[in-house]
Amino acid sequence: MDEVEEPRRERDPQRLKAAYFEWASPEAARARLETHVRFHEDARASYEKQREDILARRVPLLLARLERTPASEQDAVVEFRAFAYSGLIARPARRSSGHGRDCGCWTGSTRTGPKKKPPSSQVPDHTVNARTRRSLPAIK
Repeated sequence: MDEVEEPRRERDPQRLKAAYFEWASPEAARARLETHVRFHEDARASYEKQREDILARRVPLLLARLERTPASEQDAVVEFRAFAYSGLIARPARRSSGHGRDCGCWTGSTRTGPKKKPPSSQVPDHTVNARTRRSLPAIK
């Protein structure tokens, strides 16, 4: 864990397929998007529940880890575990709000792609921003 690795670009086959929706019927594109959104909404609910259980110290694996951890370090262990799930919950590319619903395929348009480029405020920022840095657990 002490070795620092360079982050790797995420390979997202769903995003690649969405880039070629013009080759699909509007119904097929809509069905794919609905399935995609439903999957990520369910995953997000699962991540939120897991984070809640971590913070409440209800996860058996975490409890086993805490038994072997000095009391002075236990809060940091819990916070790092919760922080990892917070990142999954906050992933902009996985939120259903602003993810596909603004394009014509959700409104019954015959177009399957976005009508125009979204404003820069709606473009996901995949960098670590100030808000993310503030939410990092303190390292003692």
